[in-house]
Amino acid sequence: MAEAFNLRVAPHLCAGPICTAATLQLDATLTNLLIQELYPYRVPEHYAIVDRAPELEVKGGYLTIPDRPGFGVELDHARMKPFVWAECRR
Repeated sequence: MAEAFNLRVAPHLCAGPICTAATLQLDATLTNLLIQELYPYRVPEHYAIVDRAPELEVKGGYLTIPDRPGFGVELDHARMKPFVWAECRR
C-alpha cells in the first residue's frame, strides 16, 4: 500500500541474525525502501548462531544483500543444540 501511495518504507527490525537475513531479502524486492533498521548491539553469542551474521557485516552504514542460497546465512546447529527443547522425528 505504501508503494501505491508513493510512500517510502523503513522496516523495523529488532530481532536476531536469521530475521535480519530474511528481512534483507525482502528489502531487495522493495522499490520504495528508504532505510532498514537493525540492532547491531548484542552479545557475540547472539550472532554466533549463524555463520555470517548480517549485523556484523555493516560497512559505512550499508549492508550488501547476500548472494548465497536461501537467506544467505547458515544456522550453526552445534551452537543451537543446547537450546533445542523438542525435535521432529521422521
